[in-house]
Amino acid sequence: MRERRAYVVLTSIAIALALASLFWNSHQVQTDNARWHQAIAADDAHWRQALADTQRKFCGVVDGVTAVPVPRPADAAANPSRETSYEWYERFVTLHKSLGC
Repeated sequence: MRERRAYVVLTSIAIALALASLFWNSHQVQTDNARWHQAIAADDAHWRQALADTQRKFCGVVDGVTAVPVPRPADAAANPSRETSYEWYERFVTLHKSLGC
């Protein structure tokens, strides 16, 4: 009888320790996941701000390039460099609109 009681007590202790270990591991995993998600969110916010700064700077450059309108040349064959300038101006105007500057 005594041996059976000792067996039950030792088995109960082992089961209790196993359950405590499972709950502790679950708690640690959840805590680590929460920290990881916070770090990712902070990193995302940093990159979003950096992207917004870069877009603002790029819009400043595009604004400067498109500030003075370039007229379309009457005869492109007579002056191809003006035609090229006009084509580049049109590209930058399109880029300016697509960026929402």
